[in-house]
Amino acid sequence: MIDPHIRIIKYHSDHYEELVLSQLNDLHSDHFSDHSYIYWIDVVGLHQVEAIQQLGNIFNIDSFIVTDIQQTDQRPKFQDYDHYIYVVTKDLIYKEPQERIDTEQLSFLMGANFIISIQEWEGDVFEAVRIRLKSSKKPERKYGCAYLFYALLDAIVDNYFAIVEEVNEEIERIEDILLDPTNQTEVMLDIHHLRKQSLVLKHTMFPMREVIAKLDRENYTQYSDATRWLLRDIYEHLIELIESVDNCRDAVNDLVDLQMSAVSNKLNNVMKVLTVISTIFIPLTFVAGVYGMNFDNMPELHWHYGYYAVLLFMFAIAIALFAYFRRKSWI
Repeated sequence: MIDPHIRIIKYHSDHYEELVLSQLNDLHSDHFSDHSYIYWIDVVGLHQVEAIQQLGNIFNIDSFIVTDIQQTDQRPKFQDYDHYIYVVTKDLIYKEPQERIDTEQLSFLMGANFIISIQEWEGDVFEAVRIRLKSSKKPERKYGCAYLFYALLDAIVDNYFAIVEEVNEEIERIEDILLDPTNQTEVMLDIHHLRKQSLVLKHTMFPMREVIAKLDRENYTQYSDATRWLLRDIYEHLIELIESVDNCRDAVNDLVDLQMSAVSNKLNNVMKVLTVISTIFIPLTFVAGVYGMNFDNMPELHWHYGYYAVLLFMFAIAIALFAYFRRKSWI
């Protein structure tokens, strides 16, 4: 169970204050009475239904939005309402031991002087934003909610770059294994796992690009021309990420072809060895068959050294064939 809490950050250019509430009873409208401040309310844990509903009442958020926030299987989306916007995004978490990518839904509500962020789990990618907010010299302190919202979205997209880099490193690791002829590690399951991870990246970033594009197109009063330029910067980053994801998918498909080629080469090597062995034994079998017919008129059968001579002859044939195959580099 997540340790639930609500972090409230209030600031303007000359003042910064942070408050962490662990009890729902501590949350009341007096915390947001001074409209000269910008408020960032960060709610950890979607199970805090009452806290989300209470925030909805304080900031006049429609009840169906509060209900919609509880649905964690949504695609990233953007909706514009009278005095606030509602944005759903997906954060990516790379699980190191399992080499698995998990998705976390992050919901945002932004009004004239507030941003409410609701996340599923403890731990996020916003710590750098919080650190910058504490400095009065940073642009997050000088500009309005729109710039803070941009900073939060930018932190999410920057994390995408780190996840894509992890996937690329895993692709390179598997490629090195496949190209090493002495390595017998089975990697087909790893390749299948990588293909699934690349689909997770695609299904996260493509709709996220649509959200940013829609945010840029909408004539929302919170956005100045400068902020729209920053949104376009995020959009360009997402374009770059999507190209990287497409490259990852192509690389994974190449790994499948490389794996099939490696398996085929191994099978060919096995068949080559078996063929060489069979070829060596063909003349030996012929000689053994001839002298195994037991006809009476076979002088060699009654020769005192005949058995040893035939063995020596068969051994010489085997050695000669083996030397010939080695000279041809067939074995």
